[in-house]
Amino acid sequence: MASQSIPDKLFSSFQSIAALGKKYDNEDSPTEQYYGFLTKIEDVSYQAQWSVQFELVPKEWMDVAVLGLKSTVRSQPPASPATLLVFEDASPDDIAKNLSRDVDDIKEGDWYMITLGKGNPALRLRLRKSSSSPYKTKACGKFLGIKKSRKLSRRFRARGKISVKAIMNMLAHMQCDEIGVMDVGAGGCNLVYNDNGVPQFYVDVGLPMFANFNSMPPANPVTGFVGICNPGPCLANNPPVILTHWHWDHYTMAHFSNNAAALRNRHWVVPNQAFGGFANNVFSGIAPMNRHVMPGPLPGVLGGNVHVIQCVALAPAVGFNNTGLAVVVNVDNINNRRALLPGDAAFQCIPGVGAIAGLRWITATHHGSDTNIIAAQIPAAPNAIIGKIAYSYGIRPNGVHCYGHPRAAAINAYHARGWGPRGALDEPATAENRPNSGENPRQRGNILMCNNVIPPPCGVANCPFHVFPKTLV
Repeated sequence: MASQSIPDKLFSSFQSIAALGKKYDNEDSPTEQYYGFLTKIEDVSYQAQWSVQFELVPKEWMDVAVLGLKSTVRSQPPASPATLLVFEDASPDDIAKNLSRDVDDIKEGDWYMITLGKGNPALRLRLRKSSSSPYKTKACGKFLGIKKSRKLSRRFRARGKISVKAIMNMLAHMQCDEIGVMDVGAGGCNLVYNDNGVPQFYVDVGLPMFANFNSMPPANPVTGFVGICNPGPCLANNPPVILTHWHWDHYTMAHFSNNAAALRNRHWVVPNQAFGGFANNVFSGIAPMNRHVMPGPLPGVLGGNVHVIQCVALAPAVGFNNTGLAVVVNVDNINNRRALLPGDAAFQCIPGVGAIAGLRWITATHHGSDTNIIAAQIPAAPNAIIGKIAYSYGIRPNGVHCYGHPRAAAINAYHARGWGPRGALDEPATAENRPNSGENPRQRGNILMCNNVIPPPCGVANCPFHVFPKTLV
């Protein structure tokens, strides 16, 4: 189809709106009011507490640049002065009172009017200055209502190519022989390599949520920088990114890392999910030709050795964790051996998970959480084969495990299905020797799974993804 120019009147309207938007292009609202997208509820159930995370956009900016447009406009909103807010370790009842909703009605994906300066204690992070640190504030909120919330969610969501052929062709070229499960703290990042240790593609590029920044690896003693932020993730061979879901701890290298702009310049395969102002800014930074949105109605896309599966929420396992993507990687065509990277999805939400042939390796879903874990739904390790499982989670310097991950109930469920029953040989962890091993000092580091060919140096000094103190073969 031939491209069409924007009509003059419509173009003038866009210019006027852009000019008005610049007037309010400030992270801080003069009225302390913000449109807030509830991006994540982390159930810290062993403490009967929640971590509730919002993406905020000043009310004045949103009223002009998004809500001021006619309802027929469905284009991607422009980059906004977004900030992040979290209510950390609060009881569900306190959260409900603070948001003027019943506990059972609070769910990911809804929009609220958030007011700062009153309400419950919260942490906020401004994003436009790299030197910004989280600061304490107070915040309360009120649900915008179904109609207005849906209107915003129609605008704030991944838009791009929805081409099965494009995704298949990209994946078909991937040579998959080993997988790096990276030590990033309380986040998710996996990099698939070929048999020569050359990067092929990422599954998630996450850093910890800002309240958990101190769970990241220690700074390099020579450079003084944390490698996953500076220089940032390895980009040798231009690896594309498959994003499992739009939670901060799975994509924020694309904002916070030193090479974030270059990372956003790769091809991205993303789930068709709604998101808030911050995720919209990251997604908008990806060139339109490099955005590949997973076709929601399809059960998955198979390209060569890579199978991307569309997850389907099954109550009570709902939310973005369970409506994103899971990835199966064939790492050995001759012997039919595969690895499953579920992101944060409950296994019952991954269609066909129990029928994956040759499954030998998995990563613990949701960083070892027991939320929605049902032992019978975990795919069983093949008979007479010890299943290998890698855990990726974060521990703060004071020894506190972020969100209490990994949970004993989850570890026991994996053991019952044949994953990691012999301990450290079969279930290494990125944050310590093995799940909840508690050694001092902790033996943390990247895990090389499926093979043991250490990736050679890529030419970037202090690249963090060429050192693997742990293997899982």
